[in-house]
Amino acid sequence: TLDMMAPDLLSSKESVLLIGRPNSGKTTCLREFARRLSEDKNQIVVVVDKTCEIGGDGTIPHPAIGNARWLPVETLKKDGQMFSLQHERMREAVENQSPHVVIVDEISSIEE
Repeated sequence: TLDMMAPDLLSSKESVLLIGRPNSGKTTCLREFARRLSEDKNQIVVVVDKTCEIGGDGTIPHPAIGNARWLPVETLKKDGQMFSLQHERMREAVENQSPHVVIVDEISSIEE
């Protein structure tokens, strides 16, 4: 469980970076962070989800993220190229949602 793996992470006020090989449980940990942190009604948790792996791929967020606010990220196609709007959703999360915690999966560009 998360408590056994990293008991101090849930109470940390610092940024946390999860790094691991594919299928090592990073996304599962992020879901659990979202669920557990959002149990505190005084804490706003926002999940910015570029790949829709954390909150699901439907119109309703997956129950695994608890009461966290879910911001799925759109991808635009322009001149035959795909562009992610994750950096816009990250800014929206910080500017408009007043979060205590922002959870982001797959940071891959300088804008993000």
